[in-house]
Amino acid sequence: MTKTNKSHQLRRRYDPAPSQSAQASDKIEASGGPNEAVSISRDPSCTEHRHSHSVRMKARFIILLPLLLPLAGGQVYHWGPCPQPEVQPNFELQKYLGRWYEIEKLPSSFERGKCMETNYSMREDGTIKVVNTEQLKGKLKSVEGTAVVQDVNQPAKLGVSFSFFTPYSAYWILSTDYETSAAVYSCFDVLRIFHVEYAWILGRTRSLPEKTITAVRDIFIRSHIGIERMDPTDQEDCDLPPV
Repeated sequence: MTKTNKSHQLRRRYDPAPSQSAQASDKIEASGGPNEAVSISRDPSCTEHRHSHSVRMKARFIILLPLLLPLAGGQVYHWGPCPQPEVQPNFELQKYLGRWYEIEKLPSSFERGKCMETNYSMREDGTIKVVNTEQLKGKLKSVEGTAVVQDVNQPAKLGVSFSFFTPYSAYWILSTDYETSAAVYSCFDVLRIFHVEYAWILGRTRSLPEKTITAVRDIFIRSHIGIERMDPTDQEDCDLPPV
């Protein structure tokens, strides 16, 4: 018998049968051996779970879409979750309180009038009273809400709500000198699929020099917030008596 034939017979004699190899591999995988991760990745139930989760997310989006489109109508929206721009460092809330006038803004469905202004004041319970006023069809209209500091480590990130039934919306002060102007940003996203943005340029007076407005707009640009649709707010003939 040649050496080749002997080697072939030895391999046939000592090599386990395919079924035995499969059994040995299964034992290693079941016992948490080195092939465990490979075994998990091949598990069809994991693939089915991921697919099922994706289907549920899409189904929720389809159900919510008819309800959300009217809210986003005329708004500025983008795909993906909300961005996370930097906010005013060392923000001092007490200095920010008082009256601010809206100079420019991105479109917002809840602002339909002119002469927009907001007055902030502290309540005894530590929350912030927010009163928005606008002139609409020759009449002054006001709405009162509440603002809170949601994270004491980031006091420039406020949350604002105008109803007991709605959660706090982001109200982030990106920059302010407290005495002249402020850049404010808000955003909410839907299942991290798309987000709706709001942005305001505020002033302590009803008008600001163009140089100041340009400087505030640059703050949004550096924060990668699109301001192409930002429009000036009409602040003329705003001498109606208070409501």
